[in-house]
Amino acid sequence: RRASVIVGEDGNVEWVNLAKVSPSASQGSRSVTAGGARLEAVTVSADGTRAAVGGADGRIAILDASGNVQVSWVAHPNGVRALLFLGDGAMLASAGADKVIRIWDARSGQARGELSGHQNDVNALTAGTDAATLISASSDGSARVWNWQSGAMQLTFNAGEPLQAAALSPDKHTLAVGGRGKSVYVYDLKIPAG
Repeated sequence: RRASVIVGEDGNVEWVNLAKVSPSASQGSRSVTAGGARLEAVTVSADGTRAAVGGADGRIAILDASGNVQVSWVAHPNGVRALLFLGDGAMLASAGADKVIRIWDARSGQARGELSGHQNDVNALTAGTDAATLISASSDGSARVWNWQSGAMQLTFNAGEPLQAAALSPDKHTLAVGGRGKSVYVYDLKIPAG
């Protein structure tokens, strides 16, 4: 099952089942409301059965495939900027304007860890080179590779300008980060052993 989620500034979420969508029809999509605040972040679980959305009010909501809110909680005081389901989807990473990445139990919303080190807003999260790593990009100009299970920062790359986006290549050897100045920076990932 393949799903995509489209987030609107009005607080609505459009959940699209990609297996049922044809170019000429809206069959397979539906719109749901996940709260009243402007939505700023979204991620879909690897199995396509859940989505997490984060808002300007700092709340995260986990939605099932029918669009029902399973659990919701306040995660960041100044808004949620990025979300990422980790591993098998049991855990969720969130990032915000408070310079912190938080790790949550995606079923209960209970805090499970925190990654600190960025000096400004954390704007993007992407999956890392294995199930234990994630990558963050920040307005402080750095991209960081973390072991989210241990909390250890493994690598830091400095782009020299605020970063807004991050993506890892399918072979997991190349990191691309996008800056506010319309530049893309590409880094080779070689995570030290240990």
